[in-house]
Amino acid sequence: MKVTNIFPIILTTLLMKLTCAVNQTRPICYSGSALYQKIAQNCNDKDPAYSGEWYCATVEICESFISKERQCVETRGCATKEECSSSSSTSGYYNGNKVQVTSGINPAGMTITATCCQANNFPDDDSVAVDYTDICNDASRTAHYAALITLVGVAFLYFAIV
Repeated sequence: MKVTNIFPIILTTLLMKLTCAVNQTRPICYSGSALYQKIAQNCNDKDPAYSGEWYCATVEICESFISKERQCVETRGCATKEECSSSSSTSGYYNGNKVQVTSGINPAGMTITATCCQANNFPDDDSVAVDYTDICNDASRTAHYAALITLVGVAFLYFAIV
């Protein structure tokens, strides 16, 4: 067999392996709170046995009588479809719903708001670039962070020109 006949076989095998690797996906959500470093987490790592749909969750906890100088605490992470199901929501999932023990009573006197969004599936290949702003529980999606990013961008342009 000539060397030129082997080249198409090697190329085809390599392309098949690359295609298989890119077709596999991993659901990624942000995990962590505003008080410590937020990381991007592969939800499959949380529970490899789970085969259902993954959701990205954000929970905000506020004291009932919080001072205006203090902020509420937000925490993020992966959640299963079952963990994000809410009977009190018209969509069937937590979508900014207040979590209450009984109607009108907040757990431990705290206002707890839960939000879930379906996790985006990214290629399971570290050589493929991932746009982390596509993670649906990204903090920069909130108005405060969007304003801060805009302000930093304007300041950067100002100092770049000057």
